[in-house]
Amino acid sequence: MDASTSTMAEPLSISLRAWPTLDPAKNSLSNQVKRLVEQRGSIRNITEASLMKEIQAAVSGESKYEDTVIAGEPSELALVGKDGEPKSEDIAAAREEILKKVSMESAQTLDFISLLLSKHAPKAAELTLSPYIKENLPLGCLGAEMMQQQPQKSEAEKRNEEMVGLGWRMQSLGNAANRLLESAERLEKEVQRDTRYWGEVLEIKEQGWPVCRLPREKHTLGVRFGFAEAHSEFRNRGLAALRRHDDGTVILDRGLKATDSTLRIRMLRRGKPILSSQEPVSSGILRARNCLFDEELHHELLRESRNLVNQGVYCDGDTILVPFEKDTQISMKLEPPSSQEEGGDSRLPNAVLLALRLLLCHAHRQTLHRRSQPPPPIRESPQPRPLYSILRPLLEFFQHRLAVETALDIISGLATIVGMEATLSPSTPFLPSLASHLAGINIPAHQFLVATLIAPRTSSISFPFPSRQVSLQIDIHTNILPPTFGTSYTVTTTAFPAESVFADQPRELVFWDWKRAERHVGYMLALDLKGLFLENEEVKREWREGAPWEAKMVRKRKGTGDESLEGLLEGGAERVDMLVGGFERDGIEIVANKKSVELRWEVNGEKGGRELTSKADGDRDGERGVERMVEAVTDLLKKEQR
Repeated sequence: MDASTSTMAEPLSISLRAWPTLDPAKNSLSNQVKRLVEQRGSIRNITEASLMKEIQAAVSGESKYEDTVIAGEPSELALVGKDGEPKSEDIAAAREEILKKVSMESAQTLDFISLLLSKHAPKAAELTLSPYIKENLPLGCLGAEMMQQQPQKSEAEKRNEEMVGLGWRMQSLGNAANRLLESAERLEKEVQRDTRYWGEVLEIKEQGWPVCRLPREKHTLGVRFGFAEAHSEFRNRGLAALRRHDDGTVILDRGLKATDSTLRIRMLRRGKPILSSQEPVSSGILRARNCLFDEELHHELLRESRNLVNQGVYCDGDTILVPFEKDTQISMKLEPPSSQEEGGDSRLPNAVLLALRLLLCHAHRQTLHRRSQPPPPIRESPQPRPLYSILRPLLEFFQHRLAVETALDIISGLATIVGMEATLSPSTPFLPSLASHLAGINIPAHQFLVATLIAPRTSSISFPFPSRQVSLQIDIHTNILPPTFGTSYTVTTTAFPAESVFADQPRELVFWDWKRAERHVGYMLALDLKGLFLENEEVKREWREGAPWEAKMVRKRKGTGDESLEGLLEGGAERVDMLVGGFERDGIEIVANKKSVELRWEVNGEKGGRELTSKADGDRDGERGVERMVEAVTDLLKKEQR
């Protein structure tokens, strides 16, 4: 009972395994052929007799080829029937697989041979090619040639080849090491060049020049040195590429249209240069900016000069000629910088060049102001680009300065003779007096200079007459725009008594020619001298009643006697020397010119003359000259009465 109980209590271990399945890939024909070649060599050595012997040996257990049988899997011999013959269905399947392989191999072999022959006989080979090969490969793409079989190499030759290969490998390793060293050296130089390039770019940035990318070259840096308010032709050329030189320095690539030309101002006298503008030659970006600015300035001057032909402005090719003084012109031309300059003082040409540049900057500011305003209504035709006013202020300045100097020279000479003093009151200061005007004005000098250049040109000359009862004022106004087209002279006389010698004279007259204004001034001075002379009681007693004094105005020409004003002007105004103004009666003539007051007479056929006062007398109040004149005229009257 105990024994049976203990026996039943022991556990029962049973191992169950699934029925093995055959691997179709293992029994495939390709796998069988592969194993056959590995075990028995080439298929040519396998015959039917040898196979029967192996089968019989395997049945008897004497086979030298042992198949690896996996535990639980059926052996290959299980596929053989009871009588030792293969099963019919397996044979049929194997036969079908072999035929399929053979058909595929033969088709590929046919395509290969046909494609090989298509190089020499394409039409015949095309008949045997498969459609797939025809669609994907061209005819004649495969070729073959006969090669001679290489002879067997000896051991010495093999060792020699190994040594040669070893030498080549050592040489290649040496070349690779040298190339690595060269690459390291080249990389070091490249780093130095990059360091120098970026250092110079940083210096350009620190100097205030805007650095940016080029619009059409995103990987290239550029610097903008042009002017935003310039014309598009010059504004687009104000951007240059900062390219790197072989040594790492920065090259300023300004494009194909870039030229190094600056505006040169020359003073010409009778066509020959006497003075020239001089300025230090800059370099780099500053030079590029100055050259571009001068090109735009010259372009705008050429455009403006076409409308100033009536003021004597002349264009000879790209040279602009502007009248300055008599026999003197100002030449403006773009020229490359040169160290050979004309001698003489260059302050005046430099001042003209500076004024032109300031006026172009002022035009840029005016353009910016116009762009900041609301745009005008849209038009069908584009609005033409306005002309900059650059030459016009300078022409007005030159003409006004010449007119004022000419008038002041003559009026001052007349005033000095009669003991008076003429004063000039310019509403806009001339260049020598800018410093005194800037002393009390808190505005930049360039703005004040531009405002002075573009302001209306007006000056006044005051001239008190010797009688001290009437004074003369000459207002000189210059404007080359319509309707003036030049300089006008307004001669104004102060209030005078109704019974004076000026009673029938107009208070104000406007002249467009200084010669006519000069004639009127001399005539008014002669009238004042006449009134001053007739106020003397002794002259009144000795003077006969009847014929009045007649004022006259003539000019004296070099090398000739006195003639009428009209005759002298017809004969050539360039030969006129001095103004002669005075009055006469019965052969007695009193004339006043720039140098003296002179008494001339012709009494009883006798001619004579006497200088009454001059600049050399030291008599500035005119009283002594009048006394001499009264004494001389009184003596002549007494002589005539006798």
